[in-house]
Amino acid sequence: MDKQATKQQTIKHIAHDVFYFCFIFVRCLLVPVMFFYQGFHLYLFSCLHIYATRAMGWCFKRIDGRLCKCIDLRFTDPDFPATSSSVDREHPRGHFFAWMRAWDLHCTVNGNDAAFLFSGGVNARDLCQGGLGDCWLIAAIAALAEYPGLIQRIFITKETNPLGKYTLRLFDISLGDDDAKKRGKYVNVTVDDRIPTKCDGGYPRLMYMKMDEKEGEIWPLLIEKALAKWAGSYKDLDGGYPSWALATLTGWETESLIKRQGGSWEKKLIMPMKSRPRHPQSTTYEGLHESFSEDELFNLLKKYDEQDYIMCCATHSGNDTVADSSGGIVQGHAYTLIGVHQVGSHRLMQCRNPWGKFEWKGKWSDKHQSWLENREVFQALNPSWDDDGIFFIGFEDFVKNYRMVDVCKRDQNVYTDLYLDVDEKDGVTGPTKSCMKGCGKYVTGEGCRLSHPFSAVRGEIDMRRPWYLRSINYLLNDFTSIRHRRTLVVGARVVLENMARDDMNGKVGTIVEAPHEGEDDLVKIKLEGGRNIKVKTRQVGVRSIVVGGGGEAMERV
Repeated sequence: MDKQATKQQTIKHIAHDVFYFCFIFVRCLLVPVMFFYQGFHLYLFSCLHIYATRAMGWCFKRIDGRLCKCIDLRFTDPDFPATSSSVDREHPRGHFFAWMRAWDLHCTVNGNDAAFLFSGGVNARDLCQGGLGDCWLIAAIAALAEYPGLIQRIFITKETNPLGKYTLRLFDISLGDDDAKKRGKYVNVTVDDRIPTKCDGGYPRLMYMKMDEKEGEIWPLLIEKALAKWAGSYKDLDGGYPSWALATLTGWETESLIKRQGGSWEKKLIMPMKSRPRHPQSTTYEGLHESFSEDELFNLLKKYDEQDYIMCCATHSGNDTVADSSGGIVQGHAYTLIGVHQVGSHRLMQCRNPWGKFEWKGKWSDKHQSWLENREVFQALNPSWDDDGIFFIGFEDFVKNYRMVDVCKRDQNVYTDLYLDVDEKDGVTGPTKSCMKGCGKYVTGEGCRLSHPFSAVRGEIDMRRPWYLRSINYLLNDFTSIRHRRTLVVGARVVLENMARDDMNGKVGTIVEAPHEGEDDLVKIKLEGGRNIKVKTRQVGVRSIVVGGGGEAMERV
């Protein structure tokens, strides 16, 4: 590159910076307008849409969904019919199942006419695994349920539909564009509310995901059915990976930390198999060439927990049964990783069994002597000793019993957790009350768990800042990120920083593949010694940039 070309490139960069500063200025002026527009869209518009839908549903219920005894007008999904092939497409013959509407099933068991999509808010306790080996899926959904807005984001249909038609939004990680570096795109999946049951005497019983008989919430049943349709049949959900479920339900970047022989842990990215892109067992992993000791693993997981990332964990190979367990930890089973805690020198992990029962029985288990011996830990964590599948386990025992941790890097912007919580139990006034409550929280910033990826401050602290300052800070950080990516060109000398492994910090290398657009894109570096690794752009500091055709380098100021 000659001096004239270098000068033109510099002028281009200056012009880009001036344009972006103008863009930031205009955005600052428009922040109040966009803020209230988003509030209108999220709450008021959704509220009006629900009332319109309810009016049509009321007319439909007046005729009980039928023109006569022989004609049922309720929606039936032609692409996922109520047949044996939808339960087990590989061995459908000789099996017969009773399919019942979720509404009818709840009313039959409880003798009332009230079934709800959501009732009393989203809670991990709404989930309970049934007779299908999809603990990996239940664990992932339970992890998302820690943040109710993430479950609400999945549902396009926001409340019980008398027609029995529900639309959910899933992310197809196989629809990416290798050239454009797109990871995939969102796809709407429509299902009816017919659920396979067993009717061998007495009341019909759900075969798979269980329903809370008291509340009658059907959202867990519909997520399981949507993914069964996605994969091909219910039996196709019998075995899978929590990372696949997290990526499919959120669309966010998901990585796995896998235990290797010798006790170290390696970080990998989930990748779909092109031959069976929507099958939960057809998953490959791309290594990031990052390994961690157990201490480094704990520090990394603690950092992820502080950033409100979604996490699950899986045990060693086994039969996924109570008989195949060690100290209360089921082998071949997936759990939700709720929290990572350190109190003094004590390091504890909080997990949840998707069965809703059967917990760890060793040190730090419910009512274990260790709580009495360490009162400061008891006071800091305030454990609940209900038989609910939630338990604490020491980190040393955790790494012995678990072989994989899946991490979903949840999007942490202003609108991630905002939703209209329609309380169907309140009847006609429910949407109005929820709209007013949501607008109030929206204006004050309450209800937004915010922390930008560039900020080291946790969301609960960051949300105390006024919303307009958060918006401006986001733009400024984005501008800084753009300028930093501009320096990450092929041939630039860089130094690693902010790495999870301390021994990797300070290592020097040369960029051999520049990053593409996106804050979290990877840059490929050749370290001194010949080793090639991929790291995040924010983990790279530029020392010098090659500007001359003969390899002339310019030191970064």
